[in-house]
Amino acid sequence: MADTPRKAREREESAEAAKRRARKEAEATKLREAETAANETYRKIHVTVKERILNGKDTDVFVDPATMDVTMSRADADALNQSAVKEFVAKHPEHTQTSRKSLSVLGEYFDRNRVMIVSLPTLEAAFNRLREYGVIVDVTPEPTPLRRHLSPQR
Repeated sequence: MADTPRKAREREESAEAAKRRARKEAEATKLREAETAANETYRKIHVTVKERILNGKDTDVFVDPATMDVTMSRADADALNQSAVKEFVAKHPEHTQTSRKSLSVLGEYFDRNRVMIVSLPTLEAAFNRLREYGVIVDVTPEPTPLRRHLSPQR
């Protein structure tokens, strides 16, 4: 029994549709594989940078250009640094619960990177960098439950 022209055309269209679906699926598979590879590369870079931030010199440490070539006594630098910390806390009250450990990590970061004079922009950049890599974690206070004394309605 011979195919009618209509059936032959339907069979061809069906075969073409199957080829298109197969091509789309192959493209989607390649895309998923590329995305997985990119995510793995990102994860490895993140781990490497975090390790460098924690244990070595950070090649991307930010130093405020206004303080880069400034020289002063250690006492004056300490006073300026304390002023920058107070200014940071005043400007960013959301970080006032940052733990002492995190502040210590910031100090160690500055020491490792030989940043002796810390301005507000330097402190903000370091804080954000260390937080971005999970080195500093904001401590948020536990919410206080709201207690209402409800009396039965009469």
